[in-house]
Amino acid sequence: MKLEQAIYGEVRGGHALRLASDASSSWSELVSRMDLPDTAPPGASWSPFLSGFPHGNRYVVARTFSDPAATRAGMVLSHALIAPLDEMATTMDLRPLLGLLISTPVVPESLRSREISASSARPPPAGDLLATAEALTTRGKGPVVRIGHQDFEQLVASLWFHLWPELRAGFAFRLSLGPQDLVELQLPSLVCTPSTLAARWTGYRVVPTAAPLGVSRATEIISGGAAAEPIRAFARDIDARLDNFHNLSLLERAYELASTSNPPFDECVAVLRLVELLSPDAAAGAATKARLTERLVSRFPSATASDVLLLRNLRVDAFPTAAAVWSALRIWAESNGFTKAEDEPLLSAIDNATSPAAAIPAWREALLTGLANASRSQSSLFPSAFWRWAVAQPATLITFASHLPVERDLEARLADAAPANLGRTAGDAAMAVALSKRWFRLHGTAAGTTLGAREAIRRQLAVDVDFGTITGVRAALCRATPSETLDIALELADTRLLQVAADEVARDPQLFRDTDFRGAAAQVVWARALGANPNAWRGPANPGVAFGAVLDTLLDSRAANNDLLVALSATPLADLSDYPRRAQVWGRTSGKVHDNLLKATATGWIKRAISTGVVDPPENELALVVLAGDVLDQALRSADVDPAIRVMSMLPAFDEVRFLQWLTNRTAVRSALSASDTEAIGKLVLQRGWQRAVDHILNRARNERVDLKPVLGICRTMVTTLARWALGVSPVSLDEKWAILGDLACDLYPTGPDNNELWGRAGGRQADLPTHGTGRARWHDAIGQIRRGKRPPAAALIGEMTRDYPLNEELRRLAMDPDFKDTRR
Repeated sequence: MKLEQAIYGEVRGGHALRLASDASSSWSELVSRMDLPDTAPPGASWSPFLSGFPHGNRYVVARTFSDPAATRAGMVLSHALIAPLDEMATTMDLRPLLGLLISTPVVPESLRSREISASSARPPPAGDLLATAEALTTRGKGPVVRIGHQDFEQLVASLWFHLWPELRAGFAFRLSLGPQDLVELQLPSLVCTPSTLAARWTGYRVVPTAAPLGVSRATEIISGGAAAEPIRAFARDIDARLDNFHNLSLLERAYELASTSNPPFDECVAVLRLVELLSPDAAAGAATKARLTERLVSRFPSATASDVLLLRNLRVDAFPTAAAVWSALRIWAESNGFTKAEDEPLLSAIDNATSPAAAIPAWREALLTGLANASRSQSSLFPSAFWRWAVAQPATLITFASHLPVERDLEARLADAAPANLGRTAGDAAMAVALSKRWFRLHGTAAGTTLGAREAIRRQLAVDVDFGTITGVRAALCRATPSETLDIALELADTRLLQVAADEVARDPQLFRDTDFRGAAAQVVWARALGANPNAWRGPANPGVAFGAVLDTLLDSRAANNDLLVALSATPLADLSDYPRRAQVWGRTSGKVHDNLLKATATGWIKRAISTGVVDPPENELALVVLAGDVLDQALRSADVDPAIRVMSMLPAFDEVRFLQWLTNRTAVRSALSASDTEAIGKLVLQRGWQRAVDHILNRARNERVDLKPVLGICRTMVTTLARWALGVSPVSLDEKWAILGDLACDLYPTGPDNNELWGRAGGRQADLPTHGTGRARWHDAIGQIRRGKRPPAAALIGEMTRDYPLNEELRRLAMDPDFKDTRR
C-alpha cells in the first residue's frame, strides 16, 4: 500500500502545510483538521493525540503534538499519513502505519512516499476495549468519549483490527476538548478528551474505567469475542454492509430473530426490515434472504390484520423473492374471514392502503387487490363487513369502494346483506359508494333502510334514471308497507314505481278497495296487476263502479289505459248491462276490447232478461251480438215460455225460423202449455205476422197438441175459416160456411158445377147454369142459386161431392153441419 506523508505546523505565525511527500497534491485541504479542534484550557493534558478520518477516496492517520518550537503558545505539529481508502478498509493491523508517524515534535528534513505491506497480525487488546466497544454499539448522542489520551492509540489499533471494512472506511477518531468542537458534518465515532474536561461530557456515552460485567454480542463483534462468530457468519451469509456501529446492534438483533425456531409474524417482519438495512444489495445474500422471505410467507395463514399492518412500509427491494410476500398478502386478503373483531385493524389497514403517502405501493396493491378479489367470492363474508364498516368508518369505506369491482353479483350480495335499519351517516356512505359504482339496487337498499319510504324513493329517483331496471326502486321501498307503496306510486307515477305497486296489488288485490281509477297511474297499476293475477279485478270495493270510472275517462275524451281495458274486458266486469252509458261504449272501442265487452254484455243481458225481465231493449249493436251465436238459443231452450217470449219480443231481428226451432223444441215435451204461455206465444206470432208459425201451430193443434189452440184463437185472422171451423178455434158464420163450400167446390170441380155431371146428379137443372165464364165464376153463380132456394139442395150437392171424394174431411164436416141438412136453406 502506498502512503503519502505531510507535516503541518507553524508557518509565519499560522498553522499550515509545511512539508509533503507529493508536492503536486492538495494536502493543504487538511490544514484545519491537523490543528487542535479548539483552544486547550490551561492544565489540560492532551499531547500527543492520534486522529484518523476518511477524506474523499483517501484515509488520513495523523499524530499531533504540542509544538515547543513555535513562536507562540497553542501551536501544534502534526504528521499525517495519507492512504488509499479502499486499501485502508481492508488493512487489519494499524500498527505498521502508526510506526511510521513521528514520535517527537521534530520536523523531518524531508518526506517521501512509502510502501508498506498489509498486516493481519492481531494487536494486543487494549484494557478498555470491551468498555469502548460496548459504548460504540449503544445508541446515544454524539461520539463515544474516552477520558484521557494515554493508550488511546492502543485502543484504536485494537478496535481497528475487529472492524468490518465498511466500518473502517467510515471510522473517525480524534481529540475533542468538548462538545462545542464537534462541528463536522460526519462526526467522529470515538474521541479522547483530557481527564480534566470530563465534566463537559455529561449526557454522552463515556467509556467507563471499569470493564463491564457482561457485554452484548455486538460488543463481542468488535472486541474479538468468540461468541460473536455465529453473528459474523450470519453477516457473511447476508453479505451485510456494516458501515456504522449502530448496524452492529441491528445485526445482533437480526441474527437473534433469524435464529428463532418458530418466530411470530411480527418477528419475521422485523428481521426482513433489519436485513434490508444491513444488506441493501439485491444480489447479496440471496439464499438467506429467500429463506427469511419464505418463513414470513408461511406465517400468513394465521396472520391478523394487525400483523399485515406491519408490512405497510416494509421495503424489501433487497430481497429477490420479495414478490412472494406481496402474493401471500394478496392471498391472505382474498381468504379473509371478515370477522367483527378484526374490523378496527383491518379498517386501519384499508386506510393506509388507500393513502399513497401512508404505505408502499406493493403493499397497497396487494392488500387492495386481495380484498377486491374477496368481494367477488360467493362464500366470502365481505358483504356483512361492508355494512359494519359503513357504520364504523364511513369515510374509509367510501375511499376503499373505488377499488371494488363493478359487478352486479357483488351489488346483489351487498344488498342482500343489508341490515334492516341503518343510521343516516352509514346510509349516506353506502349510497355514495353505490352512486360511484352506479349500483342502483344497493343505493335503493341503503336509502330504504336509512330513510322513510317517501324520502327514500324520492332520493332514489333523483339518481336512478335507468328506466330499464326496477331493482333499485324496489329496494328503496324495502320498509314501505304495501299500502304505502301504492300511495307513493300513484302520487309520483314513476313507471317503475307503478310496477312495484302492481306487484303488491297482484298479491293482495284488496289494496285497491278505495282507489280512484279516474287517474292514469291507477289504471296502469290495475292493468299490470291483472297481468300477474287475473283475479285482481276483484280488488276495488265496487269493481263495476271502478270499471265504470275507467270507461268514463274513455267516453269523456280523456286517456284511458288500453291495456287495462283489454284486461278487464276478459273479466266478469266486461258485462256492461248495468253501465248507464253502455250504448256510447260501442262506438269508442275497437278490436278485442270491443268484441269482449259486447260478447260479455250480450251474455249478461240474456241472463238478466230471462231471469228478471228487468232490462231495457238492447241497442242495435248489442242486439246483433245477442242474436249471434248459440248463447241465446241455449238460454231460450232452458227458460220458461213467458221470459223466453219476452226476450224474443225485445229483439226485433229475432226471426221466424229461429222461433219455429224454439217452438219445436218446446212443444216436443209432453207438458201442456198454460193459458198465459199460449197467450204470450199468440201475441208474438200475431205481432210479427209469422204465417209459417201459424201453420206449424195449426198442424200441431190438429194432431196431439190441442193446448196450442188458444194460440190460433189469438191469430185467427191468420188461420183459414175452414181450419178455425175444423178445430173449433172460433165460431163460423153461415156465410163463412157457404164460402167454404164454394171454395171447396172450386178446388174439386175446377171447370164448374157440371164438371163430372155433378150438378145433374145432385138434382139440378143444366139449363140454370151459366155456360160462359171461369169455373169459379160459374160456381159462384150456382152457389148463389142454391142459397136462393133453387135446386139442387145443398145437402144433395154435398152428398154427391162426398160420394166422389169420400175421404175429404171438409166435405164430411159440411155434410154433418146442421145448416146444410135443411134443404130449404
